Amino acid sequence: MAFFDKLNQIAKSATDIANEAIDSGKGMAKIKKEQYNIAEQYKKIGQYYYQQRTAGMTLAPEVEEFCVAVDLSKATIAELEEQMREAKTAQPDETDEVPFADVDVPVFEECSCPKCGAAVAADALFCGKCGEKLN
Repeated sequence: MAFFDKLNQIAKSATDIANEAIDSGKGMAKIKKEQYNIAEQYKKIGQYYYQQRTAGMTLAPEVEEFCVAVDLSKATIAELEEQMREAKTAQPDETDEVPFADVDVPVFEECSCPKCGAAVAADALFCGKCGEKLN
């Protein structure tokens, strides 16, 4: 019976260690969640002060610097969006050149695979579809 008692102690010890690891993992997940919540609150604080500045409130110079950076990013986004709209609506006229229009594209002779019928280059050694060895 001593053997089974020892085996039970080892199993209980392993279970305790596993439960501690699970509890530790849950604790880490809770810490990560709270860190995320803090980051979200920081964002809200920043948005609040940016809105206050927009409404005319004078902010500390350090905060004003951050707000100016946001203004510059917003202006850049607006400019890029306008460029994208212009590019999307621009229609090529008849004088526009077609890129690569004067490039000769080589033409390859084709034949078909005797096994599956797929089109293959005449000089191919194997079919690209079924892998059949060609002559």
